[in-house]
Amino acid sequence: FQFIIVYAFVQLFAIASLYSVGLTFGNYQWLYQDLLFCTFTAIAMGLSKPRSRLSRHRQPVAVLHVQVLLPVLVQFGLTVGFILGARQLLADQPWHMSLASLFAASDTTDATASSTGSSGSSSDSGIIGSAAAASGYEEEGYDYMPVVDEDFSVTRAENSVTFIMSLTLILGASMAFSTGSHSGWRQPTWRNPTLCVLWLIEAGMILYIVWAPTDKWKGNTTYGPTVVEMPLDMRGRMCGLVLGCIA
Repeated sequence: FQFIIVYAFVQLFAIASLYSVGLTFGNYQWLYQDLLFCTFTAIAMGLSKPRSRLSRHRQPVAVLHVQVLLPVLVQFGLTVGFILGARQLLADQPWHMSLASLFAASDTTDATASSTGSSGSSSDSGIIGSAAAASGYEEEGYDYMPVVDEDFSVTRAENSVTFIMSLTLILGASMAFSTGSHSGWRQPTWRNPTLCVLWLIEAGMILYIVWAPTDKWKGNTTYGPTVVEMPLDMRGRMCGLVLGCIA
């Protein structure tokens, strides 16, 4: 129960943060989260057997017990902190241009092209669109054009860092709720080899996404999770966030 609640909140906050800048997850990014990092993990967690001896510590008898809710609230806080931290880390990089800045540059290019009478092909062909198309969004109170388009979203670094942190937070939550005080009435986690192997696979997948260069599997919306290749120093910082989150 605790793992499913935290997993749902991770996805809720992650997609809300992406929607706030006009982006979304790709279909296969959803699949990796829902199938491998949630469904398979929940099944593997259920394979843990009870201890051979009775524990002196009684299990909580109510879902709204503080012993149940407090760890969930802690995971909620970690989710908000790590996702916002990763996004802020990205925003501080000199090579990164935010979507709002990209829109402003496109708007300026279109305005210049319009005043000179030349064609604005460079901006018209982009997903952001022309200044004329953007004017309707500005009238609605937006300072940038909302995109919410899968093919464009997966080309943005905001999508990549949010996706990486989402996977890490889900993995961390499954570890937190399978060890420590939560396992007082279950056998040690190492006696559930299925779960341990799955954790290794998931951790390896996250590290691969962070460090591997873009290739057919990693950068294709049909076959892979689709993340943007980032500079080496940014990968190192993301790896630090991943390890810190799991720890």
